[in-house]
Amino acid sequence: MTPPTAAAPKDLQRDYLLRAAIVAGIACAAWYIAIRPLEDALAQSRSLLGDSTRRLAIHQASIADEPNLDAFESELTATAKSLSEYTAASGDAGVLYESFRALARRTGVRLERVEPRGVAPLPTARNTRSPGELLAYSLELSGTYEEIAAFLAECSSTLGASKVASFRLAPLNRRNASGQPLLSAAVDTTHIRLDVPDRPTNAAPAQPRKSRS
Repeated sequence: MTPPTAAAPKDLQRDYLLRAAIVAGIACAAWYIAIRPLEDALAQSRSLLGDSTRRLAIHQASIADEPNLDAFESELTATAKSLSEYTAASGDAGVLYESFRALARRTGVRLERVEPRGVAPLPTARNTRSPGELLAYSLELSGTYEEIAAFLAECSSTLGASKVASFRLAPLNRRNASGQPLLSAAVDTTHIRLDVPDRPTNAAPAQPRKSRS
């Protein structure tokens, strides 16, 4: 029996190189078949993530720039309430009569006459509904100069949206108990009545805003 002969070193080297080439080819094929699509998918996912992040940042910035509608509505409601309270003393005829009498007692004048002079709509821009009315009154009263001055000042400052439009003074031929000369005053006043709408309680809830893409 003939013993096997040992392979020459060059043949072994050629065999190793051939096997290495086959393994490298298989690895390359596996990379193209399996690994490369995964890398492409990962790169695409990263691109989509970056695009979504940019869109989200733009959306958040746009929301931050928009006014806070809830705060704006609350501010408008508070303003309407303040206006309603402010004009309550000037927009009601019955309240005005009582206010004139109370003001006369407080300042010491004698209220001789209170007469309404008419009602007119508040002036507004063209083709817009008037938000209220302007009430006019004529008053006749008597008292000392200081008492009449106090009445006129408080009429413009304590009766809501009211002001003294004009007044005329004339001396009377008599004095008060303290010896001070008395005057008569003819006073024209104007008063504003506003139609302040109440906040609706059965309004439909606000629809959520659509996001901007």
